[in-house]
Order: sequence, then structure tokens, then C-alpha cells
Amino acid sequence: LQVGQLVLFVGQLAFAFAQLGRGLFEPALGAFERALVRDDVLENAQLTIEAKQDAILELQPELEHIMRGNEAITRSIETEKDDVQRAIEVCASDQKAVVEMTRVAQQHLRETELCLASVLPAYIEATEELMDFDRTDVAELKTYVNPPEGVQAVLKAVCLVFGLEETRERGRRLGNTMSFIEQIDRVKKNQVTRQTARKLWKHYLSTPLLRVEVIAACSSAAVTLCKWGRAVYK
Repeated sequence: LQVGQLVLFVGQLAFAFAQLGRGLFEPALGAFERALVRDDVLENAQLTIEAKQDAILELQPELEHIMRGNEAITRSIETEKDDVQRAIEVCASDQKAVVEMTRVAQQHLRETELCLASVLPAYIEATEELMDFDRTDVAELKTYVNPPEGVQAVLKAVCLVFGLEETRERGRRLGNTMSFIEQIDRVKKNQVTRQTARKLWKHYLSTPLLRVEVIAACSSAAVTLCKWGRAVYK
């Protein structure tokens, strides 16, 4: 009986140890299996990372080429921006210059209009008197073998306006020219240069000899030419 009880006790003890071992082993086995799974996942992840690194290394030359291209494009854009900025500055400067030139031109136009308004009556008057200058006046000039000094000065001034030599003989021959009246009629006030106008004033019109009242006292034909010359100068 005692032996039987001992065997039963040993069997129960073995069963208890088996149960205890199973309770300890199964969690450990599960942890081990999970560790193996994690190792597989980590290994696969490592392989994936290495594959991507290899792919990146293969793409590195192309990426560097693209980066160099981007840098060149960036430099080109910066250069074009500088060019555009300079062009804008030049346009702004040109615009200011145009505005200033326009202002000056308008001022000159106003001054010219005022000047024209002041001299136009005199020019119209002289032109109207010149319409009365006919062959009779030309004939009067022809009669002078030795013209008075004032008449000579008037004829020299006319030679200057015509662009001819300003001599006594050349002035005396003006009256012998059949186209004399036509030549006077063709002369326009805007055809007389500033240089000619200055010389006309300095050598002739500013002298006491060519005052209208002085010329009127010696020749009716010459006084008309004197008034015409003054109007052309103005």
C-alpha cells in the first residue's frame, strides 16, 4: 500500500511539474517565435533600406546633373533679372529724358509762337508793300548810275539775303535782272539762316544809314526793299 501511494504521489508530482513546465515554456516559446518574426521583419526592412540606398546611389549622378542644371538655370534667371532691372532703369531714364525734351520743345514752341505773333504783322505789312514793288520800281533802280549810299546799302543787304556777293557792282546789277521781282517773291523768311540774319543786322539793319526814314528820303523803291529786309530779319 505504501508503495502504491508513493507511485501515485510521484505521478502526481510529475504531472504537476509537467504542467508547470508547460506554463513556463509556452510563453517563452511564444516570445521566441515573436522574436524570430521581428528579426525577419527587421532583416526585410534592412534589405529594403539597402536596396533603396543602392537605387539612390545609382540615381546620384543623374541627381547631381539635375542639380547642376538647376543651378545654371538659377544663375541665368538672376542674370536675366539683372538685365530686366537695368532695362527698366534705362527706360525710366529715357522716359525722363523724353519728358524733359517734350517740355523744352513745348517751351520753344510757345516762345516761337510769341515771337511769330510779334513779328508777323511787320512781315505781313512788308509783304503787302512788296506786292506793290513792280517794274516801275525796278526801272527806278536802273536809273541810278551812282546810287546814293543808302540805296547801295539796301541793295547789298538784298544781295546778302539772296546769297550773292555783297558788292556795289553786284547790287547795282540787281535792278537789271528781269527776274529780280520773282527772286524777292521766292525768298521765304524761314530760308534765311541765323548766321545770315546776324550779319544782316550787324552790317546793315543796325546802322543809322538803313533806317526807314533815311531810305524813304532818297528812294521809294529802296524803302520798300528796306522794310522787306527788316521783316525777313525779324
